[in-house]
Amino acid sequence: MTEYEMSEKSKKYLARNKSIKNAILTKIRYCLEDHLFEVLKECDKHELKGDLKGLWRLKVPYRRVVVYEPIGVRPNRHAKIYFIKTEEEYHNWLNSA
Repeated sequence: MTEYEMSEKSKKYLARNKSIKNAILTKIRYCLEDHLFEVLKECDKHELKGDLKGLWRLKVPYRRVVVYEPIGVRPNRHAKIYFIKTEEEYHNWLNSA
């Protein structure tokens, strides 16, 4: 099991959205701590393409998307979470990148 690292931007997002915070954190813990490098049906994650290669996205409850990057050297790899956005904000961000 590896721990994840969360940006201040992500922490602030969760602080502003207290009603959905626990559901999102539960999914992040399951998919990015317990099963970071495993392919599981319940963890909808994939690597981004093009200029964003190296970044990954994970879909979490309430139509939110977590953008993260696996960092570190084996066996101490973990996820660094950059931000959490709604699916619409995420797609707008992708189109602008």
